[in-house]
Amino acid sequence: MSRSPPPSSKRLKQTTEDSQPPPIEFARRPVHNPFGSVDVRNNLRGKHIRLWANLYKVTFNAPPQIFHFDIEFTPLDKPLKPGVGLPRRLCWILWNNLEQDSDQRYPGLRAVLQSTVFDSLKNAYGPHKFPRSGSSDGFNFEVVLNEPGVILTAGARPRRFNIRINPVGFVNFDALLRFTDPQGAHDEEAASASAEASKAIQSLDVLAGHDLRNAFPIVGGQGRKFFNINTASDIGLGGHVLRGIFQSFRPSVKGVYLNVDTAYSAFVKPGRLDNVVYSFPKNERTQQIDWELAGKILKGGRVRLTYRGNPTFKILGFSNLSAKETKFELTPKTTQPSGPEDLPPPPPRTLSVQQYYAQNLNMHIDNPNLPLVQLPGGSLVPLQFLELLPGTQILFTRIFPSQTRDMIKLAGKPPAQRKAEIEHNRNIAGYDQSHRMNGWGVQIAPQMEKVAGRVLDPPSVIYHSTSRQPSPKVASGAWNITASKFITPNTPLESWAVLNMAPRIRQLDVENFVLAFVRCCKEKGMTVLNDRPPIHSSNGSSDLLTLLKTTAVLAFKQNRVDPQILLIIVPDRNTYDQLKKYAAFDLKDPLATQFVMAEKVVQDPRRLDQYLSNVAMKFNLKLRGENWNLSPRDLPGISDTTIFIGADVSHAGPGSNEPSVAAVVGSTNSSHSTYAAEIRTQDARVEMIHDMSEMVKIHLLNYEGGLPDKIIFFRDGLSEGELERALDLEVDYVKKACRSISEEHGFYYNPPLTFIVCGKSHRIRFFGAEKNDLDRNGNLPPGTIVSNQIVAPLLWDFYLQSHSGLIGTARPLHLTVLFDENKFTADDLQQCCHSLAFSFARATRSVSLVPPAYYAHIACNKARTIIQLDPASNTGVYDPLRVKEMLERGGKLATMWYM
Repeated sequence: MSRSPPPSSKRLKQTTEDSQPPPIEFARRPVHNPFGSVDVRNNLRGKHIRLWANLYKVTFNAPPQIFHFDIEFTPLDKPLKPGVGLPRRLCWILWNNLEQDSDQRYPGLRAVLQSTVFDSLKNAYGPHKFPRSGSSDGFNFEVVLNEPGVILTAGARPRRFNIRINPVGFVNFDALLRFTDPQGAHDEEAASASAEASKAIQSLDVLAGHDLRNAFPIVGGQGRKFFNINTASDIGLGGHVLRGIFQSFRPSVKGVYLNVDTAYSAFVKPGRLDNVVYSFPKNERTQQIDWELAGKILKGGRVRLTYRGNPTFKILGFSNLSAKETKFELTPKTTQPSGPEDLPPPPPRTLSVQQYYAQNLNMHIDNPNLPLVQLPGGSLVPLQFLELLPGTQILFTRIFPSQTRDMIKLAGKPPAQRKAEIEHNRNIAGYDQSHRMNGWGVQIAPQMEKVAGRVLDPPSVIYHSTSRQPSPKVASGAWNITASKFITPNTPLESWAVLNMAPRIRQLDVENFVLAFVRCCKEKGMTVLNDRPPIHSSNGSSDLLTLLKTTAVLAFKQNRVDPQILLIIVPDRNTYDQLKKYAAFDLKDPLATQFVMAEKVVQDPRRLDQYLSNVAMKFNLKLRGENWNLSPRDLPGISDTTIFIGADVSHAGPGSNEPSVAAVVGSTNSSHSTYAAEIRTQDARVEMIHDMSEMVKIHLLNYEGGLPDKIIFFRDGLSEGELERALDLEVDYVKKACRSISEEHGFYYNPPLTFIVCGKSHRIRFFGAEKNDLDRNGNLPPGTIVSNQIVAPLLWDFYLQSHSGLIGTARPLHLTVLFDENKFTADDLQQCCHSLAFSFARATRSVSLVPPAYYAHIACNKARTIIQLDPASNTGVYDPLRVKEMLERGGKLATMWYM
């Protein structure tokens, strides 16, 4: 495609200096006054308010001298296999055994250990050196394993281990203090201290977590979540939720803080393993135990054998055969004395597992028809002789919808309750009484930190000029469109049909609903040429694909025009993904669909104005219309030729070999309302987007009206540890796309780029200090910005809560500006991000994530569903070309087909 250059571009013939790409470096926080004051955190726009943050200031009585040690565990009785280490659980038990029994064999060791902390795997930190026992460069201590709950059987010898403690160096707390010095946040000295400061933060995390591991032994979240088994709340289907403490140290421009929060996670209820399995949902088709599902939920869970000393093991899975069917050869032990008249040993006997337990162990198996549990070493044990221990977490990919609803009710605490629970967590964590913290000279403030915030005004949302309300009032992040028309109406709707998947809904109810819906669409300015589409009702005898084909044929027969969209009435969401996939990828031509819930169809249409408007919004979008625009004055620094790009990567659940899915979306025109999607698969669990250059290039070339002269890029899904890698790789990938266009089209094309990372996995929460600043749910109002005091040293970051928290406590978005060639002021960029939150095309309220990143996230999830529903996925083999063809076929539906 031949493209004209943007007005600001130059011909390709350049000086060497111009053509060389400049170095890519982290963006700096803008300075507001012309003298470059050291206080560069002040931002000006918005109403100023005071907030509480769930951060507690950390002070050091004196910068402590902390030694760093590397820990090695070596079995003395049976060596480990090469490359295999001890599990964290066992390392932690051995460390506690060393501390409890140390004074008996190693005088003075216990005093050192009582101020030393251990991360349960490899690293230990403490203010004192260890008494020597061994070579000059390390310390060796022999430990006898004493595992709680395990009883040594007669004649068994306890397992012995050597713990070797090797000095590594020192933790540089002076570097941490320099790094978080508010007077030197931009100094080269502070930047050089970054790596050492990170090590100091790591040691502080281990310090705070050491004592909590014993008080709350169920640990998650990479050692930052500690759960209390006594707080269990049942969520049905064999699960319960545990409440706990989250804690993590964070450096900031004003020092070090401890982030304390609530923690809720779903676990499998402990108990006898057969009873546990009986509590899981049954197979929908057979109504029998779903052993495949049970194996996925329980894999890796820890069980205790209820005989022979009660040892513990990890579950590997379930056998294909039952205790009755599983057989093995058993060689009887001979008890005859040796002599010249020795008889030959008795031959091996073939026994089933059921017979072995009955004859050799005098133990009865209640249900010998159940599979056996696979344990390490090839052991197979009946379920009833195993007890599931507390702590088997239910992964988010395995949790059931009803459990999710119950968990939200438990964890979704309104702000006042959450704040009180966080303060309770800070008190029960025992920081003030901790011998170890006192030994390190570390003190945690008793109260949350009070920070300055601002509330930005909402933008104006613009509808068609002929509307009764062309710019409806925005209040609390939401607005009503009953008196507004879409700014760009749809392609005229001529051929469509209705599929009723809810047999109990009467034909008359469906007809009345369709008439009300058509009337609503016309009120919104949509062009509907066919007021009475054909209606096809399912009788339950046809498969889903046949139903779709039949309904599409009815639409075609009515007007002799290929159908444009299907309206599908469903009683629940059970068939949603499958119907979506069939409509987009298994019909002759891809077909757009819009779902409505059956419960809405039978309601009085006069009470459905808002619901019908929301459905019409999605219809208009899928028929290539645009719903509303933002006022240009609310997007400072953004021109008609600015492109917004969003990117995200979706990964399969743990243990899956599904490829990761990368999506890059780009705005298509100056309205910044419509986003096209480019989707690729890449190696499993790879976060950096390998094909980003190609995907970005396509968006730049397809932008209506010529090449964009500015790029604003929002990247979702990156952790804080991946920021530098994203700067090195992905920022360069975007630049590479521009260079490629230059080379292919013969002119110099290097539009300024602003690259922003959107983070929602953090645990920072804000609470209003004044009642007048809160909304009716107790949350802070949409538009709340925090951009000082608690933000990161050196980086340009801020927190934005652009949405209204409807359930629980609102979570702000953490935005980090990695790269900024557009030279935004802090106020302009923050206003731009806040305004964009009001442009999400399928909701008349602001959202928590800027839409470019949100659309990329949705496109990723849609593509993953397509991959998982593809029959080829059952083989576990994924053909990238086939997946690419499927996704490109979906793109033929409409620009925003993934919505």
